[in-house]
Amino acid sequence: FQVIPVTNNTGLVQWVHNTKPLKTILSDEDRKGLRTTRGKVTGKTSMQQAYERWESFLKGKLPANEALQTGWRYINERISREDMTSNFDKTKEMVRWDLLRTGILSLAAGPESYLAIRSQFARTIAIFNVCSYILGIGDRHPDNYLIDCKDGGVIGIDFGYSFGWGLLLPAPELV
Repeated sequence: FQVIPVTNNTGLVQWVHNTKPLKTILSDEDRKGLRTTRGKVTGKTSMQQAYERWESFLKGKLPANEALQTGWRYINERISREDMTSNFDKTKEMVRWDLLRTGILSLAAGPESYLAIRSQFARTIAIFNVCSYILGIGDRHPDNYLIDCKDGGVIGIDFGYSFGWGLLLPAPELV
């Protein structure tokens, strides 16, 4: 897609048709397993539950008046590697194991197109992540990947903390 720089901090980005953020695809798929009452979804998705658990774990390690958004500088000081890894593994187990697979499957019209979409997704997300690592682009999460709903290609978006800007944050964001 095309980007036209306007100033050092802003630019115009081309609209990319037939795309959805990866998080939207995963969330939509995760909601399919929830019950509905009178047309409204009841309960929380596995992704919501996992996020709340992880957020609660991290907040419990910060000083009482410190917000999670600014408290990242304390994380390495207050949480051991073993504690972080153990809690991450427990949180990860809360999310449906097949969520990405079924999300990609939801884009496909049949088995052949599923294989093509899955292959294109795997190839382009791998290439994008290697390039992001080499260029030092942080802030990568499911909202920052657009997925082409026709072929599964990955398009990276939101480069606000790219090319060294993330290093200026209280806790540097790296891939």
